[in-house]
Amino acid sequence: KLNMDNYQDVRAVSKACGLRRREVQSLLYKDINVTDKGIYIDVRNAKGGRPRIVKANKTYEAELREVIRLKGPHAPNEHFINYKITKSLDIHSLRAEAAKALYKELVDARGPKKLTHEEEYRTRDGTGRVFDREILLKVSHFLGHNRLDVAVKHYL
Repeated sequence: KLNMDNYQDVRAVSKACGLRRREVQSLLYKDINVTDKGIYIDVRNAKGGRPRIVKANKTYEAELREVIRLKGPHAPNEHFINYKITKSLDIHSLRAEAAKALYKELVDARGPKKLTHEEEYRTRDGTGRVFDREILLKVSHFLGHNRLDVAVKHYL
């Protein structure tokens, strides 16, 4: 049994930024840049050695701001998460929540639009789901991937 209240900081970072378990675990305070325009995370220890900068999605940004505020000031080289994240905590589902929230935000920002054949991405799994290819690519990069099918198959 897992008490999710003990992992509010991990949940907030994962839902807002879609970080992997190892990326959250190695996050330092100097990697978190809080501005009026958003929260930016410098992911230095990304999968495959490719660093990236992630902007927190608007849906969960307020929750992440509150967690950062409650933690208070710390040394720049101090770890944001100062305990081992248990394997029982389902980070993958939190990443999926982040991906779905970002996709919805970007679609809402785009507004209603009839997609052309070139602009749409149709799933090949028999469900007949259709996604905006450009937005899907942004979500894929947000998660640290470069393939549209990975974002659709595993997160959306």
